[in-house]
Amino acid sequence: MSGAADRPCERGAATLPLVGVIAVVVVLTVGIVDVGRYLAARAQAVAAADAAALAAAPVTFRPFGARGSPVAEASRFASANGARLVSCGCSVDRSLARREVEVLVVVPVRLLMLGAHTVRASGRAEFAPAAVVGASSRSRAVGPAPPVAPRVVPSTTSSGRRPWATSDAAP
Repeated sequence: MSGAADRPCERGAATLPLVGVIAVVVVLTVGIVDVGRYLAARAQAVAAADAAALAAAPVTFRPFGARGSPVAEASRFASANGARLVSCGCSVDRSLARREVEVLVVVPVRLLMLGAHTVRASGRAEFAPAAVVGASSRSRAVGPAPPVAPRVVPSTTSSGRRPWATSDAAP
């Protein structure tokens, strides 16, 4: 006759598979967090590269209020966006020729599973000084700006009604 003493103890049999499932869930969670950190760093690097290129492009022609060279301006905007400028193809050219600026930036990122890495991104901007100089000379040649038409705004009368009146109307 077989009794309870003859059967092996099954107590704790689910513990090992449960530990395995928990380990897989933890690894997947850390992996997903790392992917999120990488994608956030990538977006930050792209934004910094675009901002640096856009800031440096007009400075290749004229300072336009910038505090230095095109490279210094690109570096300032990259730093403001959490990146470091690696290279800037932005030489000064005082001609009215169209030019293109290309920058490369890096953003450091610490991943939980893979450690410290850097994310690279490049940005490119085009600047046409002739369009800017031509637009400013055309606006001076035309003369003063035309008057703005009055806009319609609601006003309240003493009777509480809200008739429509122009903004130029006397109170």
